[in-house]
Order: sequence, then structure tokens, then C-alpha cells
Amino acid sequence: MRCSRAECDPRRLFKVSVTSRGSRRLEEARDELISRVEKSISKDLASVVSRYFDLVAPEDLVGTEVRDLEGLIKSHVALGKSRTPGVSKVQALSPSLDAQGWQSLHSVVQVVTDDMPFLVDSVSAEISQQGRSIRVVIHPRFWVKRDAQGELIEILDRDVLPGESAPEGAIQESWISVEIDRESDSADLATIESRIQQVLSDVRATVEDWPAMQVKLDEVISEIEAAAGVSDRERREAIEFLSWLTDNHFTFVGYSKYALTKNALASVSGAGLGTLRDATSGSYLSEDDQDHSSMSSLMIVTKAKMRSTVHRPVYLDYVGIRQVDSSGKQIGEHRFLGLFSSAAYNQSVNNIPVLSSKVADVTASMALGRDSHSGKDLMQFLETYPHDEMFQISPEELEDVARRVLQLQERRQVRVFTHTEVFGSYVSALVYFPRDRYTTEVRLRMEAILLAAYGATSIDHTARVSESVLARLHFVIRKPLGKDIPQIDLEQLEVNRADATRFWEDDFAESLVEQIGEEDSARLLRTWIDSFPESFKEDVPAGNAVSHLKIIESLESQAPGAIKVSMYTPESPEDGTRRFTIYRVDSAITLSAVLPMLHDLGVELSMSVLMTFAEKVTQLLGSTTSVCALMTRRRQNKILCRNDSAIPLWQLGMGKLIAIRLMP
Repeated sequence: MRCSRAECDPRRLFKVSVTSRGSRRLEEARDELISRVEKSISKDLASVVSRYFDLVAPEDLVGTEVRDLEGLIKSHVALGKSRTPGVSKVQALSPSLDAQGWQSLHSVVQVVTDDMPFLVDSVSAEISQQGRSIRVVIHPRFWVKRDAQGELIEILDRDVLPGESAPEGAIQESWISVEIDRESDSADLATIESRIQQVLSDVRATVEDWPAMQVKLDEVISEIEAAAGVSDRERREAIEFLSWLTDNHFTFVGYSKYALTKNALASVSGAGLGTLRDATSGSYLSEDDQDHSSMSSLMIVTKAKMRSTVHRPVYLDYVGIRQVDSSGKQIGEHRFLGLFSSAAYNQSVNNIPVLSSKVADVTASMALGRDSHSGKDLMQFLETYPHDEMFQISPEELEDVARRVLQLQERRQVRVFTHTEVFGSYVSALVYFPRDRYTTEVRLRMEAILLAAYGATSIDHTARVSESVLARLHFVIRKPLGKDIPQIDLEQLEVNRADATRFWEDDFAESLVEQIGEEDSARLLRTWIDSFPESFKEDVPAGNAVSHLKIIESLESQAPGAIKVSMYTPESPEDGTRRFTIYRVDSAITLSAVLPMLHDLGVELSMSVLMTFAEKVTQLLGSTTSVCALMTRRRQNKILCRNDSAIPLWQLGMGKLIAIRLMP
């Protein structure tokens, strides 16, 4: 069999052979280990071993003692020995040889429950939300037989393929084992168990009531079709959107119906489904969530105040539909909670009901033409605008933001756009700024500014970095419960955010323009902006660096060995401290040559730092040079020498700067 040139590349074949050999050895060691466990464990559990570890990576098993793997399985089987269908069993333990007869470096959380969707995602998310690291996840799914009291009769050694009937009298169960950071406190282990139990209860409620929530959605659509006092556009958009949700675009987590009584919404007893089976209590709603009695539109799409415990640990998506009487007056609300799917977020805004109408409004109003350059920029903006925010913002507000973003025209500026959520639960802030300034440090600075401005304690972010010169950060700032969102000075906020993206180089460029003018500063920036060592930027303020650069530039016409000196008082001087700087072209000045002269002048050396400046464009002293640099810091000397006549000067550096702080 012939192979392509790429396939026959020796480097590729060698890499594959090494990788496959290592993987094969791991697989062989894993298989041998499982075989030893099967021989060691009781006969009635021998067939369970390979199924239990079937999807576990070899590196997560190899190196573990047979005794400990056997103990892990026996512990799990003991947990599942007695279980009534519909009830979940959970235990969290930190096994030791003395207590359990087997051990692990980590704590182990084990679950036995009916097989359902979202189990592993939800359990893992809850553990992560507690700030605990997950080491290993084991998730076998067994067909088991139990008696009428729920006692385990047998774990079947068989699979059921799609289309096949389940074994007679058998049910399918999920057995989950998660190794986490070791926890010795029994109270903490009990907390883990109770919180996992709550998560499993939410998952069960979601899965069991899923069909009923779908039916309820169809009933709401029929109700909208006959609703009075509703515009044709609102009616059409609501029906299209709710129908769109059912097409794999929404994971339904809960539903409840609320009645409007004395200008306040109260849950209707027995109407809740999923995690809202009891909408008056539980972890999903607070008192603030009930105050939605003034819905001005037929449908509201926003975010709930609590994170989901099912599937993904993100804030729940909230779909509220105003219920009206025959005169069009609000009498209640239908409320669906859930999660938009990845398919929903990946769709074009032109294919999402409600959003497509807003996009049509904006493009028609701006009249740029879809095939024009500006029209394409507009569509790019609309397609990448956060979907969650577009559901809430009005077409007029969306158009205003679009115009201001397009006016940036790839300029390196900072712009901030804020929008308050319809119920006042949070503020959304979109920040556009130069892409090359996007760092974790800059983001943290921005978060601190927003938290201080709004008096908030919680903030989330998402980032978008593309080929554009502008990056975008989307912040969601959530107000503390019971507090209103304050009015802030947006212009000052924008100034503060711009300051958060500034670096030493920005201040230097600004100082350079102020001191020598725009034309000369542009030339010097192109030449020197990337040449300053980090040690120099830490030690010298950007404004003072201009004077250093002027002196270095003045050495351009000087022969190798030429020297210039300067002395100045730093901005924050220590007692009697001055800074004496020696500049020399080409070779460095050693301390042994300088110290005797300084001693004769009656001064004491406090600290010396040698810095090398690389001039990247103009080769001031020819094409090649030799370099020997003496680095002295805190009385520790180190000689760095390099002699290579084939290396161009601009790669090695042209100027040597020794900054010496003197004390009289």
C-alpha cells in the first residue's frame, strides 16, 4: 500500500511510532492491572471490574495498588446495595487503610442513581463550584436487578444496544465516582453529600418534567394566539421564538405560573414544573425575582439571578410571557427557566426569532447596503453582538451602539457601552479597546474599576479577540441583593477604563510628543519603542526616559568608546540620593574602572545597574560588533560576554547605560 509524501515523512512516522508504543504499553499495563483486580475480587464482582474501569484513561489507573482499586469498587457496590428506584445514594469519604482497608491520596464522591441525562455534567459542576479540583471521574452505567425492597440482586454483564429491549426485570443505573482534593473534615464531607443530593434532585425534577414543560409551552403558544391587546409583531415574534426553543435550542429546567394579585405576582399552587415544582422556595428564586408585575411587553428574555445546578453552572436563561385577560390587562405570568444550547448561540442572528427583527430594523434604518464595506462591518457587528444582550436591547439602542462602534474605524481607542437589565438585576458593559492591550492584568484592572463604580461584588466576563485591531470584553456586573444600581458618570468610566489599558510605552510616547514634537517623536518611536529593557521601565518613569533617549541619540555620530554623563535627582529621592548615569557607545564600562574615580570624588556607591538598548532599525556602528556586559545588582556580579563577528549589531545592542545612585 502506497502512502502520500506527508504520510511517509520519516519525522511523522517516528513520532507516531513513539506515541503509539507508549500508549500501547500503558494500555497493556492497564489491562494487566484490571486482570489482577478481577482475580483478587470476589467472583460475583469479577465481571463488574472491566465495565467499571472501561472508559478510564490508563494513566489514571496504572500505578494504583490492586487493593485500592478493589476497595473502590467494593465501596461503590456497598453504597448501591440497597436503593429504591427514584432515590439517589451519595457518599463522600476520605479512605484510609485503618478505617476502610484501602486508601487514596484523594477524597472520593460516589453516586448511585437512576440513569438520566446531565448527571456527570451537573455533579462535576457542583464540585467545581465548591472550589474543589477534580482528579478522576469514573462513570459506568450498569443494568441491574433489584427486588421489591430495592435490594441489589445482580449487576448484569451485558449491554443493550439501541433498538434492543431491556433485560426483563432490569433497570439502568448510573454509578459515578469522582476523586477530588482530599478533605478530612467530616462536616465538609457531609456538606458535599447534601449539595450533591440537591443537584441530583434538580436533575431528576428537570428530566421527569421535561415532557410536561414541552406541553405547557404549546399551551402558552395557543394562549398567545388568542391574546387580546397584543400587537401583530409581538404576537408573531413570541410564537416564532417559543417554537424555535423546542428545536434543540433550549434546555428546559423549570416552569411556573404566577397570578397578579394586588399588583404583586404570586406563584400558583401546583403549577410548577422541574426545578420550580415549588416556586415559593428552593435555590432558584429570591424575593426580587417575584417583582415582575410590570411587564410592559408580551415576552421578556433575560437572565435569572441564580446559576443553574443542572447541566452547566451558568446563570439561567429566563423567558417570561405576560398573561392577559380578554381586555388585554395583565393578570399573571408564565415563566420558563433553562439554558440556551450551543446550537442557539452558534446560529446567525438572522435565523433567531426576535433578534432577526431587530437586525432588520437596524439595517433598514442605517441603510448602508449589505454589500458595501460599511454594510459588511455592520453585519459583522450584529452577528458578534452578545445574543443575551440583544434580546433585551431595543432596536434604537442597538443602532446607537452600532453607529458608535463603526465610527471607531479600527482606531486604537477605548469605548464603553452599558445597558441595565430590564428588571435592574445587573448591568452589562461592552468595552472596546486595542487588541494588543488585552492581558489578564488589564482585564483585572477593568473589573476592579467596574466593581468600585457600581458598588458590586460579583462580575463575569467574556472576551472576543479577532483579526480586528480592537478587542472586546463583555462584563456583567450584578448588584448586591436588595440594592439599586447607581447612576454613574459614563464619561469618567470611559476615561478610567482607558487608563486601565495604558502601559509605560503609552506614557513614554505621550511625553516624547510633548518634548520634541510629533514628527521627530514618530521616527524615534519606530526606532526605539521596543528597545527598552523591562528593568529600565521599572526603574525610570516614562517622562524621564525621554532625556535618556536624547543623550543616546546624540551619540549616533560618535566613535566607539564615546562617553556622555548626566546627574539628576529622582522623583522620589531617598535621603541625599542622586543618580549619576554614564552612557558609552559599544563596549560596557566595568565597575572596577569607575569605582576608583568615584571614591576619589568622595561618594559612596549605593547600587549599580547596567542596561543594554537595542536599536532595531538604524545600525549606528556598522553591521557587526562584540559585546561584553557587566551586570551588577545588589552586590552580585555576573559577566555576560559574547563574541561573534557574524551577528549584526541590531541583534546585540549599541548603547550601554550604567545607572549609579550616589550618596554624599
